[in-house]
Amino acid sequence: MSDIMYEMYRVKFIKPSQKRLPFDPDIPTEELMLRAIKYKPSLSVRKGYSWHVGNVTLFHNAKSGFFAIGRTTKATQAKFDVSSKNFIEEVQENSPYTHVFFDCEIQLVLIGKNSILGRGTEGTANKIEQLFRSVEEVHNRGITVLVKPVLDPRGFIQKIHDCYAVKKFTAWFTGPNPLDADELFQKNLSVFAREAGADEGKASVQGSELNKDVLVEVTRSTVATGNKASASIVDAPNQRSHGIKLSGDPVKASFPASSHPQSILEYFIKAYHSVRSGHENGNN
Repeated sequence: MSDIMYEMYRVKFIKPSQKRLPFDPDIPTEELMLRAIKYKPSLSVRKGYSWHVGNVTLFHNAKSGFFAIGRTTKATQAKFDVSSKNFIEEVQENSPYTHVFFDCEIQLVLIGKNSILGRGTEGTANKIEQLFRSVEEVHNRGITVLVKPVLDPRGFIQKIHDCYAVKKFTAWFTGPNPLDADELFQKNLSVFAREAGADEGKASVQGSELNKDVLVEVTRSTVATGNKASASIVDAPNQRSHGIKLSGDPVKASFPASSHPQSILEYFIKAYHSVRSGHENGNN
């Protein structure tokens, strides 16, 4: 059996600044994510074309596990009916799918790549967003759902470490949700985004020689919360500055199809903490 490539995404349930239902009890975001998965939502994209969540399996802690996501399409196919000896047209259903591992405490999803569903996993992540948003408990509360890639930050961080000076640094933010956003940047600005009714925002700092250690910490928090960053750096004295940006693929790894499900999730949880802290798996 061939290996399956999984890519890491961060799920964010961003609550509005004011409740739509004033007397409705507040539900923690990790619980909202679990309820959305267990609801097994379906979404009709267009006639004869739908996406579904199914096959939900919980691990022993009941806050992590995996589910299947796929699309159902209907097509008319001509065939020969042996019993009547006539050619007939028959509606057939096709339902390719892939598996998604999840952890509601960290609010991670690991999307398995299936080329039938798309060249990458971005389209599947977009459908997870739409499916979670369609769940009544989420929709009625005016909660925004985002499923954004956790990009591998090592190349970007290495360029910051190696350059002569960082002249400008920009990071993006969205409304508050992740529990491990840094106190210095993401947490404060995400509250501002929510109160301002913004979908996202960005903030920049510039100077003759910015503090690299601070920028690396903010980069790690920015990546871990599913956001982007860029910088303007100088490689050597008397050279002109040039731009770099956090780009590339999500954190990813391949596993044999026969792999134990919990071992896949455990690997990615360690990889996530490595992205966030830089103290595991030999990362900077």
